[in-house]
This record gives sequence, structure tokens and C-alpha cells, in this order.
Amino acid sequence: MSLFSGRVAYKDDFRDAIAPSRYNSTTLVVVSTPKEIGREWRLVVARDEVVAASQYRDHGAISVLRGCPEDVSQFVADVLSRVHWRPDSVFMMDVRESEDRLCVLELNSFSCSGLYHCDLAAVVRAVSEVAEEEWTARRVA
Repeated sequence: MSLFSGRVAYKDDFRDAIAPSRYNSTTLVVVSTPKEIGREWRLVVARDEVVAASQYRDHGAISVLRGCPEDVSQFVADVLSRVHWRPDSVFMMDVRESEDRLCVLELNSFSCSGLYHCDLAAVVRAVSEVAEEEWTARRVA
């Protein structure tokens, strides 16, 4: 989960750019050379499955479209199969294309993220199922 927006920060303003994370020694910050970013997608992940997706940028410009290409869904499925840690039962994964490959841009909390043009009915159905399962598990325990 990001504490600040990714951006180009020059040496003189680097300290201010990472200010939200400076006071927590456990916060990880990735520093890289600038990359050209093509399209970006937001995917809703519930119980290790992509339940909805939406493109939200295309080469820096806002470009909101429902869904995502199959290779993006497959990339996320591959990431989920390789990495077993999850931030929560339902979360957002932002993916970008850059330099002819797909990369995870960031993870976001479900409750604080925009859905753009994700399939709202699919999101409500999946999140309701997860909530009911977790509520039932708590009552039984």
C-alpha cells in the first residue's frame, strides 16, 4: 500500500517527495530510473481470483475502460500463484505495461480505492461472499 504517489523526484526535492514514509523505518521505498508507462489497469482480487478489472490510464492520460486484456489477467494469476502473501481477503492490484512487459505497480486497499469501470455487480457479489464467509467463520470460532 503506498503512502505517497509514485513520481519523478529530483535530488533537491527527494526528501519532501518521500516525507509521508520517512518516519516509519519499516516502510519500503522503491527508487528507480524513470520508466515510460503505457497502459495501467486496476484489478479487484478476492480470494486469490481477479473478479473485475478496468483500465484507467494510457500513456499518462486518463483512459477508463471496462476490463483488461487476457495477458493482464494471466499475469496477475501468475503473480498470485508465485507470491503467497496477501494484504487482505479483498484488495486492489494495479498493473502497468512498460518497456514491453507487465509489472505490478502497487497494491491498494479495497475500501479506499476507486473502481473506475470495474464490473460493479461482480465486485459486489464477490465481496459479499467473502464478507459472509469471514463473518460465519468468526461466529463459529
